[in-house]
Amino acid sequence: MNIDRLKDPRAVEQLASRLGAPHIGHELVLTDNLLSVSSADFDGRDSFRTHPVKMAGASIVFCISGTMSYRVNLSEHTFGAGEVLVILPGSIMQITGVDEDTRFANISFATDYYDAVAGVGREMRSSPVVGMPEADFRECTEIYGRLHSHLSEPHNSAAKEIAKGYMHVIGTLVFKNWRRQAKATSMPANTPKSRPAQLYAEFLAMVQDEYRTHRSVKYYADRLFVTPKYLSRIIKSQSGRNAADFIDELVIFESKALLADARFSVSQVAEMMEFPNPSFFSRYFRLHTGLSPSDYRRDR
Repeated sequence: MNIDRLKDPRAVEQLASRLGAPHIGHELVLTDNLLSVSSADFDGRDSFRTHPVKMAGASIVFCISGTMSYRVNLSEHTFGAGEVLVILPGSIMQITGVDEDTRFANISFATDYYDAVAGVGREMRSSPVVGMPEADFRECTEIYGRLHSHLSEPHNSAAKEIAKGYMHVIGTLVFKNWRRQAKATSMPANTPKSRPAQLYAEFLAMVQDEYRTHRSVKYYADRLFVTPKYLSRIIKSQSGRNAADFIDELVIFESKALLADARFSVSQVAEMMEFPNPSFFSRYFRLHTGLSPSDYRRDR
């Protein structure tokens, strides 16, 4: 897990310690509000709601009660009691809403603890909410409780191996149900997706893979063997939005997440987002947000 590039490991560990969250260094952190009177008591939540965060590792979030709304990359997702949200490494996420009575448990982890998440492709990125049978969901949350107890023990030399075993069981149950859900909701093989719908899906997937390096509609149109005008018309008809909006939205979303990390200068963020120079990045950022990168960083 390349956590150093996107999040200071010391900051992750310090935040976990401040929240009293059981953790193994910066590699695995458990956070929940199961003992809180209100979901508002979990003070790590508001920073996610206000600002996007780039995920270096993965997260599995169990909703015990209430509902939660997240934005992950280009998609908004709401999930409720008995459902699980899987956030893949490299995703940009932001909490957009939490009911007052929401109870949740979250495991954020390096892929060393469950490496299957590293190989999941576009399908799960577009459908990260997993519905689970009551028995499987209960088993996962009970394991979370046992993992919480083990990691809370001082000087537990076996904590890492125990965590890997528990994470394998949790991950296997979650992914088993995701595959079942994906199979149940997929169209029959003899019912092909319409060409506009297929083009729209391919465009979204491609943009999410390449928005850092390619920011022109023409590039994606060429890759999809259509004209920019035709692609723009199809995207507009399918989504009600301009094709360029999706590209710009992801660029700004990740830029905000990187600017939130004080270790990186504006020049470094510009380089990481593959802009030709900091001035070009600043103009682009101001055009789409009304603020310079420095002003955004100061005001956040």
